[in-house]
Amino acid sequence: MEFDEAVKTLQETKEYKEWKTKHPKYFLAHGFLMPEENPHWQLGFSDGEHVSTFLLDTLQVIDEQEVNKQPDSVIQELNIEKFFPLEKAKEVFEKMRKEKYSQEQVYKLVIIIQHIEKDCYNITGLTHSFKTLNMKIDMNGNVISHSCEALVEQT
Repeated sequence: MEFDEAVKTLQETKEYKEWKTKHPKYFLAHGFLMPEENPHWQLGFSDGEHVSTFLLDTLQVIDEQEVNKQPDSVIQELNIEKFFPLEKAKEVFEKMRKEKYSQEQVYKLVIIIQHIEKDCYNITGLTHSFKTLNMKIDMNGNVISHSCEALVEQT
């Protein structure tokens, strides 16, 4: 399911509506997906200091956890009206992998949608050579940044 569809589906549930009445200042802050592990999005809502995460596979909420962010950063609301499709973002990731990191074979993806200067996919691929291949892709399909880092330092 696409991220924006998942958000709209959640917002129509009784559980979300009840939660929202108790958390009126919370806004959509992130989406998290590990497609090889679980095909259901986790959706995070924040007031800037705390986050509540909805697990869509079981429709449960993990409520009011402290936000893990840089001290000077501000959590921004995501705009679900303009979203680049997930499959297309994965295609952009794969095309860049082939062009710049063809020796790296990805076996697992971690996909986060968040606002980093602008709304974007923050996709990390775990590789068979114990590296992380990370790309930030904006909602127009442009690669904002990319890197490949070793998970373990060789000494």
